[in-house]
Amino acid sequence: PWLRPRSSTVSHSCWPDRPFLQPSASTLYFFLSFCHRRWFLLQLVRHFLLHNTLAMDRPDDEDRMSKCAACGKNSNALKQCQACKLVKYCNASCQKEHWSIHKRGCKKRAALHEEALFKQTPLKDDCPVCLQPLPLLPRESSYQSCCGKMLCNGCNYAHARSENKKRVPIEEQRCCLCNEPKFPPHRQREVLIERWTKRAEAGDAIAVYSLGVSYEEGCGVPQDPKKAMDFWHQAAKLGCADAYYAIGEAYSEGRLVEKDMEKAKYYWELGAMRGDISSRVSLGETESIQRNAHRAIKHFLIAAKCGRDDALDYVKQVYHFGGVSKEELETALRAHKTSRDKMQSADRIAAERHEENRLDGWSNDGALFDKPPPPEECPICLLPFPARLEERRYQPCCGKTICLGCAYAGEASSGLGGFPCPFCRASNPSGEERMERVNKRVQSGDADAIHMLGCFYSEGKYGLPRDKRKRLELWLEAEKLGCIDVYYNLAEIYRTGDGGECDMKKAKYYWELGAIKGDVKSRHLLGVHAHNDGDIENALKHYMIAAGCGDDHSLNIIRQGALEGYFSADDYSSALRAHEGPKNEMQSDHRDAALRLLENRKNQGTTR
Repeated sequence: PWLRPRSSTVSHSCWPDRPFLQPSASTLYFFLSFCHRRWFLLQLVRHFLLHNTLAMDRPDDEDRMSKCAACGKNSNALKQCQACKLVKYCNASCQKEHWSIHKRGCKKRAALHEEALFKQTPLKDDCPVCLQPLPLLPRESSYQSCCGKMLCNGCNYAHARSENKKRVPIEEQRCCLCNEPKFPPHRQREVLIERWTKRAEAGDAIAVYSLGVSYEEGCGVPQDPKKAMDFWHQAAKLGCADAYYAIGEAYSEGRLVEKDMEKAKYYWELGAMRGDISSRVSLGETESIQRNAHRAIKHFLIAAKCGRDDALDYVKQVYHFGGVSKEELETALRAHKTSRDKMQSADRIAAERHEENRLDGWSNDGALFDKPPPPEECPICLLPFPARLEERRYQPCCGKTICLGCAYAGEASSGLGGFPCPFCRASNPSGEERMERVNKRVQSGDADAIHMLGCFYSEGKYGLPRDKRKRLELWLEAEKLGCIDVYYNLAEIYRTGDGGECDMKKAKYYWELGAIKGDVKSRHLLGVHAHNDGDIENALKHYMIAAGCGDDHSLNIIRQGALEGYFSADDYSSALRAHEGPKNEMQSDHRDAALRLLENRKNQGTTR
């Protein structure tokens, strides 16, 4: 109050009683200037807060989506503001109470949010090797845990090809950017987890996201939905656009958290604003389901211009119904072609064709109908192994596979209950000892032991839980290490859909791999598959090869076909002659006795 003048005229007479407080003109000017600057700074701060405290700039603020903006209560029945759709309230009274605070930025925030959401998305970053934009789909590029870079499949494929156009063995493969060894095949998942953890500690967003995927699937680490979501939120905070899509998918499907389409849409919007095209397409599909055609078309137009084929197909369909003008369609077509041209290369096309051929089968390269390799011999009786997997047994004590006849002879000579291994004479183990032996051989990279451990997880034996993900991971690792018996099991997963996905292309692919490497059961099932599809010529080829390896089932089918007329009598005669020689070589008295004992145990329900 001592500085307040008594009149509009500033003069020294305003403070007659306080001469020591009478300010000079320069002091008064300085004070007024300070007040003006302070008012100006307050306006700047208010403007900054208005434009920069939007929900889209706070990706980690999930509480705002589950708490009332007025009272802060948690609830699943909150209603969002219909203007900006960025805050939620318990009821109308909470909204009225908060309106004095919210009204200043509501419309402005809504406008800025819409502007950022429907801004045209640029293409992804360039591949550091070929310097072309990375493909849109995640499966068309891969993260290199050694150097922390994203490389397109074209560069990886070109680097992994040897001079004779065949893939280099996995143990010899190196990163095409830093030339570091990728990983030893029997420790692939362990090495990846170690590298991802190390890079995540350094703040690598994609490594953090990859750890979240591992915890979601239970690959290399125990399955933990909470940890998966935590890692994805952390990756989103660090700027990984794929993490937003993963979080949105989790809320959309109710997979790791409670299903909530509003939260799914919220995270997809965050991902779309940061350049993730998959989030953009999911938003378009959601808006289409919710009858918001105008917004759905906007999303699909943006995705089509970035090169997404499915989004362009949607735009074309909408054009026929009048939802899109001719000019918008032509613009989308031109932009789509430009984006695809920027992302295309000869190596990427070759990599895509290689993947298609891998799933469609190996029949085009002539290897499928070549003479299969000769069967391995039992290390005890030195006779070729029987055609069927059920007639052999893996011994985890010494890591050898022996025929059922030698196992039966050892059991008969030692008596039931304590017979040693016929090869190394190790004692018959209990369940815990057997698991210890198997784990020890798994750690040393034994393909057959890894296959056996996968079977234990599949059946829930020896105290292990039934774990389909762990089973698939172990069988794929055994396949990389050269286990022939695992191809049939992998094919059965995709044929029956036991792993969650029924895919006959993949089942046929693994049957063909097994048939090329000498698995008679896979060869027989290839014949059955071709027979059911009406391809009698190829079915006969498979049956003939399997019968020539000593398979009784294939010979019986050829015999039945000759009786019914779709195979000739000469075909059956040829198969019978080819079957006789290998079958005689595989037979022995011990094997015949073992088969009879096995049949009796099956009939009594006491199969070992």
